[in-house]
Parts: sequence; structure tokens; C-alpha cells
Amino acid sequence: MLPRGKTLKTVLPEEVYAKLEAFFAAREMPLAPMERMKPWVVSTQVALFDHLTEIAKGKALDLQLYQRAKDDDKEVGGLETIDEQMGVFDGLTEAEQAEMLKKAIDQVENFKAKGRDLYEELIKSYVGGSGKALDELMNETDDDSELSKRIEKALLHDRNHRMAERIATKLREQPTRCWFFAVGAAHAFGDTGLVTLLREQGFTVTRVPESA
Repeated sequence: MLPRGKTLKTVLPEEVYAKLEAFFAAREMPLAPMERMKPWVVSTQVALFDHLTEIAKGKALDLQLYQRAKDDDKEVGGLETIDEQMGVFDGLTEAEQAEMLKKAIDQVENFKAKGRDLYEELIKSYVGGSGKALDELMNETDDDSELSKRIEKALLHDRNHRMAERIATKLREQPTRCWFFAVGAAHAFGDTGLVTLLREQGFTVTRVPESA
């Protein structure tokens, strides 16, 4: 949340706030519930807004996996701390967060203008089993600005190295134990993805084929 006394309207440039208002108005959604959220929080949710109804009917996959493990009396934990995750974005200035939000809105609107749905395409690429297709789609949505490069490095590359080290440590400390690690699909693929990083450390990584 933004510091007390601040709202999106007070921290965003007029142009970006107007773009955000239009984005919500086009979807007949109230902006008020998000007024006190930091711009980066809103930007990470922009691609989901056209699917909020269907998302609300289900339960997040990570929560399902966590609850299933708890119900089976299995030990659970995290590869990262909350502070580590939040720190990726909280290190951005207000101007950088505003630019991030603007790019997120433009990205969704550009896809929509072409009759495409970024959310659906990401899911289909992953479920289809093609790391290459998912990687290409993510690269398609990136730009070459210094801000985008910084965010990609902090959000993906740096975290991948940190998570790969922690996974490798657990596997080596208890090699006879069966572990299950759940991460976002974007962390799996690419030259600095977990699959590549773990293979570089000598581990065999194999995709489990879809089954009934």
C-alpha cells in the first residue's frame, strides 16, 4: 500500500492516471478499491483484469498446492521471503513504477487491438509444454528500455539464481528425500531459467509429460 495520505492520483503523472481511469472505465470496474495500492502492484495485475470473473471462481494454483501439502501433513516452506519478493519492486522509484504501469496497460491494449489475449496465450504456451513458445511470448512483450531490463533482471534473472542455489542446497543436503518446488512458469525457461541453472550444477532435469 502507498504511504498514508498518498493515492494513485497523487503519485502518478496525469497522463498515466488518465490512462488507468480509461482502462478501468472500459471494463466497467471501479478504480477506487485500488487507489491506495502502489503503482507496481496494479501493474502486475493489469493482464488479469479481463479474467477476474473466472479467476474469482477458482483458487490460485500455488494456494492449492500449498493446501494439499498441508492436508497431507507434509513440511512446507518458501524458496524466498516476502521481503525478498517485495524488495524487487519497492526498489523502483515512483517515476519508474508509473512507467511500468503505463507499459503494462499499453501491452494489454495492444494485444486486445490485435484480437489477442496475453493471459490466454501465456497459459496455452505453458500447458502446451513449449518452453520456447513461452519464452518467445514473454520476449515479445518486453522492450529494450533500461527500465525493462532492470525489472527483468531483478524480477527473473536475480531471483532465478537465488532460487536455484536454494533448491540445489536442499537437494544436496538431503539427497534421499523427495522434494516438490513450485515456481512461476516464467522462472523455468530461458538461458537463466531454473532448468538451465540446475542442469549447469549437474542435476538432471526432465519434463514430466502430461498424463490422465
